[in-house]
Amino acid sequence: MSHDHFYLIVFNFKKGSCAILDNVFSKDSFYVTYDNIGEDFKFLDVLFDLYLTTMKHSKRSTMKRVRPVQFTCWMTRRNYTDCGIFLMRHMETYKEGDIDDMDADLADEGEDSDEQQIHLDDLRRKYVIKLLTLDLNKLKPNVYSYLPQYDKLPLEKNMEIDTNEHFDRMQARIILAFDIFGG
Repeated sequence: MSHDHFYLIVFNFKKGSCAILDNVFSKDSFYVTYDNIGEDFKFLDVLFDLYLTTMKHSKRSTMKRVRPVQFTCWMTRRNYTDCGIFLMRHMETYKEGDIDDMDADLADEGEDSDEQQIHLDDLRRKYVIKLLTLDLNKLKPNVYSYLPQYDKLPLEKNMEIDTNEHFDRMQARIILAFDIFGG
């Protein structure tokens, strides 16, 4: 994460490569696009090299020469707010191999289509439910205590719950849970 934006850096030891998975489209090179995080990346690179040196890893010299490559197939041109959801999806679906063989199973960003946003909203619900119902979540009993009340609501009322206000409250609870877990 850098400056409230999430993306994934993947170091592949088998191929001796480094990939950047980021949903934000840019025509510029990695170093121009991530200029604002250049120092962060250099620091990560130094720490990674220090770790490989300490562990006497056989791929240290190979990984030291690696330069990051951006994968462009998952980039969006208009969505700058769902980077966390994209990141989680990329982590779920990234596989070693050719990027053309990978599928995040998201609709393409379309001018006249809300299909990608519908997929992202579904994923947001999925991730929130998983986080709230984790055994590690100390607030899990509270979550389950509300289920009977929710189940008794008429369908129309249930549908009203899927509003931004409720997502904001869920996000605040996730942040609280993250703080409780020591993240």
